[in-house]
Amino acid sequence: MTSSDAPIPSAANADSSMELDTLDVKPTVIGIYGLPGSGKTYLIDQLKRQLSAEDFLFYDGSAVIAAVVPGGLEAFSRMADQGQAQAREFAIHHIGKECIETKKSAIVAGHFMFWPKTNDGVEGSRSPPPVWTPGDAVTYTHILYLDCPVSLLMERRDKDADRERPQMMKWQLGSWQHEEKTQLRKLCYDLGILFSLVHAKPPSTLLDRAIALVSDFVNHSEQENMLRAERRLDEVVVHMLRKDADEPVPAMERMLVIDGDRTLTAQDTGSLLWNLARRELLVTFALERDPLKAIFGSPMGYSYTAFRQATLVYEEMSGWAEFDGLVNQVAEATDLYDDFVSLLRIVATQRHMGAILVTCGLRQVWERIVAVAGLSDSVKVIGGGRLTDEFVVTAAVKTALVSRLQNVYSLETWAFGDSILDLGMLAAANQAIVVVVMASGAPPRLSATTLPVTTLTDPDFMQAILSRRANGTCVSVYILEMTNEKAAKILMTPTRDASVAGPALRETHRRAGWFLANSFVPTIVGVEEYQIPHVQGNSTAGHHLLDESRTMVVALMRGGEPMALGVNDAFPLAALLHANQPEDITKKHLEIMRTIILVDSVVNSGKSVLEFIQRVWKLADSGRKDDGKEHGTIRIIVVAGVVQSQAVDKIRSSWLSLKHVNRLTLSLIALRLSENKFTGKGGTDTGNRLFNTTSLD
Repeated sequence: MTSSDAPIPSAANADSSMELDTLDVKPTVIGIYGLPGSGKTYLIDQLKRQLSAEDFLFYDGSAVIAAVVPGGLEAFSRMADQGQAQAREFAIHHIGKECIETKKSAIVAGHFMFWPKTNDGVEGSRSPPPVWTPGDAVTYTHILYLDCPVSLLMERRDKDADRERPQMMKWQLGSWQHEEKTQLRKLCYDLGILFSLVHAKPPSTLLDRAIALVSDFVNHSEQENMLRAERRLDEVVVHMLRKDADEPVPAMERMLVIDGDRTLTAQDTGSLLWNLARRELLVTFALERDPLKAIFGSPMGYSYTAFRQATLVYEEMSGWAEFDGLVNQVAEATDLYDDFVSLLRIVATQRHMGAILVTCGLRQVWERIVAVAGLSDSVKVIGGGRLTDEFVVTAAVKTALVSRLQNVYSLETWAFGDSILDLGMLAAANQAIVVVVMASGAPPRLSATTLPVTTLTDPDFMQAILSRRANGTCVSVYILEMTNEKAAKILMTPTRDASVAGPALRETHRRAGWFLANSFVPTIVGVEEYQIPHVQGNSTAGHHLLDESRTMVVALMRGGEPMALGVNDAFPLAALLHANQPEDITKKHLEIMRTIILVDSVVNSGKSVLEFIQRVWKLADSGRKDDGKEHGTIRIIVVAGVVQSQAVDKIRSSWLSLKHVNRLTLSLIALRLSENKFTGKGGTDTGNRLFNTTSLD
C-alpha cells in the first residue's frame, strides 16, 4: 500500500459531530478564510500573542491535515478527491473534539476553494468547487474572511520567495476572491454560521479589528444579549425618572413603546439605506442589493442569529468613508407621520408618561431621525446594529422590555407596532395599537379587519393615552436586582456556603453592600462634582453621591449591619444609624436628610422593612401637614442581599396603597431575588451565621 492509499482514521470515530449536535451551547470555532497571501497565517500568529492560551486553541488547517494523514501533506496531495475530502472531514472533527474536551474556543486558518491549474501550471479560468465538508458545517460557528485588495495580493505573491505560487492574472485573482466571498457568505447564511468580511485597509488595523470581532463572538449569547438589552432599558428609564436631580422623581405611570420602521413612518429605513448605497459598493462587499432581505429570507429567518448577522454586515460597511453620510441621507429622507410627531411632542410635556422607540433596525439611523424631528430629549432609542451597541433587538427582546417596564417599574405600557416582530410586544402590553396605514401604498403587515379601528387624532384616544390613572397619581416602586449577573453570583456564593460564618461572612456582606451601593444608588440619586488634588499636582474634578452628607444609611439590626457598613464605605460622608425599631428614625432625621437607605441582609416576608418604610412615610406626611411646605425630595432606598419575590409584591402593593406624598420615592436594590419561601432558623438564620450565635438560639 502506497502512502497515497493509506487509510485515514474515520471521521465518525471522532464522535465530535454527534457531540456538537447534542450540545446546548457549541464551542466557538472561528474560521479565518481568504485567498493565499491574504495574511491568514500572519493573523493567526498575531492572535496567539494577543489572546490567552487558557481560552483559545489555534490551528492551521493544513497543519492539522498533515498531522492526521499518514505521510503528511505530500501523501494528502496524491490522494483522490474523495480521500482528500475524508481527510479534511477528519481534521475539522479533530478540532471540534479538542474544543469540547478542553472547553476552549478555536481559531482555524482554512481554505474554501483552490483555483484549478492548466497543463502548463498556470492557474486557469474555470470556477472551482469549494473544499467544504459536512464537518465544517457542524463545527464552525463563525467565519472571518480576510478581504485583501487584489493589488496587494499580487504584490505579496510576487515577493513571497518561500512559497511556490502559480502565475495568475489580476482578473483571475479578483474572480477567485469574488467567488469565495459570494459562495461562502451564502453558505454561512444557509447554515446559520455568522460571517463577516475583515478589511485589511489599512493593514495596521487588521489585528485590532479581528480581536474586536473574536472578543464579541466568544462573549455574546442570546441570554447575554437579553441581559444587555434590559440593562440599556434600565439606563433609559432611570434617566427619565430623574430628569433633574434637584426635582422629585416624576410619578411616572405610563410608557409608550413604539416600533420604528413602518410604524412611525411608512418607510423601511433598512431598505432605504441599501437602496441609497451605490451598486459598485455592494459588489465590492459581495452583498445582495438589499443584504437584509438575503439574511432574513435565509433559513435563519428573524432569529437572534439573523439579527447578529445583520450587525456584522453593518460592521463590514463601517470602514467605508461615506457610511455616516449614508446614515444622514436616510434620516433626511425618512418622513415621520405628522400625527405621531404631534403625539410625541405632547407626551414630552407630560411628567407622568414617557416614550421609548424600540427598533430592530439600526440605532444610529433612528437616533438621527429622532434628532431631525426635534424629539431627542423626550424619545429615547433602544436599538442595535453595531458591535458597540453590544446587543441586537429581536422580537423576544421587545416582548421582554415591555414586561420589564410593567414588572420592575410598575408602568402601564402602550405598545405600537406593525409586524410579526411586534406581536409578542403587543400581546404583553397593557394596551396594544397595531399601526396600519392603508394610504401609504405598502400593504399592511398585520391585518386591521378584526381589530377596533381608531386614529391618533381621535379625541377619545388622545384622552385615554394622556390621562392619569383613575385613582390619582401613582408612584412606582423601582426594583433593581442582579439575580442573573455573573458578578452577583460570585458575591452570593460565600453567603450560601454553610462553612462560611462569623467575621468572614460579615466581610462578604460588607463587600456586597459596597458593590450594590456603587452599582445602583448613584443612578437613582445622582452624583455631583467636587475638586480633588490630581496626582500630577493640579486640581481636577472628582465625583461623589449627590447630597452625600444628607444621606442616612440605616442598618436594620442586627442582620443588616455588615451590609450597611459596606454601603457607608461607598458613601463615607453619609450618616450611619443603627435601628432596632422603626421609631429610631425621627422627624429630625427627615428635616435634614434627603436620602434614607434602609439596609438588611435578607428580606423574607417584607414585614420588617415595610414598617420602616411606613415610618418614613408617616413622618414625611406629618411634616407636610405641619407647615404645608415641601422640603425637597426624600428618597427611600432599600438595599438587601436577598429579597423573596413575594416580599416585592407585598412592598409594592403596600406602597401603592399609601396616600401619595409628592416628595417621597421608593427603590429596592437586591443582589438576588429568590422564589424560596424558606425562613432561616438556628444554623440557617443569617443573623446567627453573621455573629456566630447559632448555639445561643
